[in-house]
Amino acid sequence: MASEKKTCRVCGKEYEPCRTASRNPKVFHWQEVACSPECGATYLQRIVESRKPATPSKRNKPKRAAQQAETANVVSEPFMATAEEETAGAAQNAPADCE
Repeated sequence: MASEKKTCRVCGKEYEPCRTASRNPKVFHWQEVACSPECGATYLQRIVESRKPATPSKRNKPKRAAQQAETANVVSEPFMATAEEETAGAAQNAPADCE
């Protein structure tokens, strides 16, 4: 009977896996994926690192210069005060017989 041959997922070397390695499915067995314990540890480290959540990248915040430019265009006086001054000035400049 021919024995099963597997290829190591780390170094690519062919090896004969142990039959008892697959008895407990909840435990990592290096014999299923690697030719040696060292290659198994390397493989497990790669898998753990690939399953880590990605670090959140910095959110793009508007720069201070852009915020200052936007606030510089805003008139500090309320609109109603400006409109009232214009109507008051127009009433003062009106001829006396119009009142």
